[in-house]
Amino acid sequence: YLLAAGAGESDGNEFLRILELHGAPGIKFAQMASVLSIFGEEQAQRLAAAKNRSSPPTRLEVYEQLREVYGPERFGRVRRLRSLAGSGGIKHVVLVEFNDGRTEAVYLRRPHLAATTETTLEIAEEFTRVLRGTPEYAHSYDYDHYIRSLREQLRGEMNFERELELSRDMGRRYAARPEVEGWRFQAVEPSRVSIQNQDVLHFAAVEGAVPFESLSEADRRIASRLIAETEFDFLFNDGVFDADRHLGNYLFDPVQHVVYPIDFSQVHRLEGNRILRRGDPNRLARILRAIGEPSDGSARALAEAFIELS
Repeated sequence: YLLAAGAGESDGNEFLRILELHGAPGIKFAQMASVLSIFGEEQAQRLAAAKNRSSPPTRLEVYEQLREVYGPERFGRVRRLRSLAGSGGIKHVVLVEFNDGRTEAVYLRRPHLAATTETTLEIAEEFTRVLRGTPEYAHSYDYDHYIRSLREQLRGEMNFERELELSRDMGRRYAARPEVEGWRFQAVEPSRVSIQNQDVLHFAAVEGAVPFESLSEADRRIASRLIAETEFDFLFNDGVFDADRHLGNYLFDPVQHVVYPIDFSQVHRLEGNRILRRGDPNRLARILRAIGEPSDGSARALAEAFIELS
């Protein structure tokens, strides 16, 4: 069944289509396999497309999910669904207008995601056991490690209570950052009146914001500097790493010169609190130089620079 469903057109993406049949776990595994080149460089490039191929729900599906999550009384307060702001393997983001005039960004977890994810991972574990018992595949990679990592990642991303806590913490961190040439961060506040639980989160809607590509060249330069300086400081000085900090997880207001960071489901606090001590840029400079100047001795220089941090 999987081979038949994944076959389709012979365009080299058959493996990707097979993984996508498994929903969020398959898409997340494709992303992991792409980053780590588990199946070689050619497949890594093809599997990288998984991040852009999550199918969005229809408006009817969103309404039905809101009806189920809210219950009759709360659902009766919904005036209309303004738009679908984003869709991923774990959740959808929709702009909902309520009868009292509020518009909120509503995070909806994909229906039945926890149960289907665990079932898929159990099937994957059983499949790896079968492979190890088959002589021609006994030498294959030990995929148990990848499956354990995938389960841990998915549990973290599906935990909306954790994401709500991280949103508040990271919002305070971003808001405390200094301005760069008039541009600043502003937190997107969680709603104080709507329900927050494991199936739905509510945040204030950001009006007047645009994607990065819509900014002028001058504004892109300044906003990029603000983001880069902040993320490096979070990582190297505060020990906070966000594995999903791409430009799609920022909103930009070119009139107010404000950057709104959103979506903190993949934030991790590193052990030991920080990688570098404040005021110690020389070690980081040597690391970046070793990365940026490939030569016969670059790998050794990079290793030595990292050893200094231990």
